[in-house]
Amino acid sequence: MRKIIIILGGILIVGLIAVGLYFFWPTLSPPGGLFQNNATSATVPVEQGAISQTVMVNNAKLVAREEFDLSFPFPGRIKSLSTQEGLVVSDKSELVQLDPVELELERQKTQAAFKQSVSNFNKIKVGTSNFELKIFSNVVEGSKTTLANSKRILIDAIRASYATADDSVRDAADQMITNPRSATPQLTFSITDSDLKSEIESARKDLEESLADWEDGVNKLDPSDNLTKANRTAEKKLNATRKFLDDLAYAVNGITAGGGITQETLTAWQLYVATARASLATMKS
Repeated sequence: MRKIIIILGGILIVGLIAVGLYFFWPTLSPPGGLFQNNATSATVPVEQGAISQTVMVNNAKLVAREEFDLSFPFPGRIKSLSTQEGLVVSDKSELVQLDPVELELERQKTQAAFKQSVSNFNKIKVGTSNFELKIFSNVVEGSKTTLANSKRILIDAIRASYATADDSVRDAADQMITNPRSATPQLTFSITDSDLKSEIESARKDLEESLADWEDGVNKLDPSDNLTKANRTAEKKLNATRKFLDDLAYAVNGITAGGGITQETLTAWQLYVATARASLATMKS
């Protein structure tokens, strides 16, 4: 029995080898079969030359190795093109030619301006005529007069701004403030907004120092001074006064008569503040 199994196994192995040779040997054996010897030889000439290779690329983009920004030093109209897109050009080759007509007109304008400048220079060398000197003198004197008048008008406006602000605070607003020129001014009436009360009292204290400094400045104003700086100072102080009166108006218009304040007194306070605000509104800041 054991011999029979061995024999059958050997037969199976030989069969598998035969099947493998049948299917795979043609791919491994040389042309003509395993036992055929009919191969032929051939002679192929070899020559030296360039080796090229073709590469297939999708979504390719050509990028120039160098980019040049071409422009002219002056505007003009193009007369002719010496090349076209895609052609190879050498260094210093003519690419575009401008129409010389506009360039010639520009040259003529420049030359005319130059001649006029030379003529003016020659006149200066010879000397200005008495008539021209008189005209120039009148123009200069007129300009000086206009400037002096403008400075006087500005000084008057600054002084008027100070006077209006001073009246609005010390004559009108101080009717509602106790000890207004001291270090601790206080509202004569009570309001529920404690922050607004503190802001009004603090602003009145600051305005006392501001008005005193402003008064000293306007009394010393002179047309030869830096009036631009004086005008900016007036603008700043006017804005501070307006803010103080706006807050005071909000406070006094929010109370009612009572607690020692008669309706007549309250109406007078409200009128004082309204008049002061209207006066300041006419002042230019």
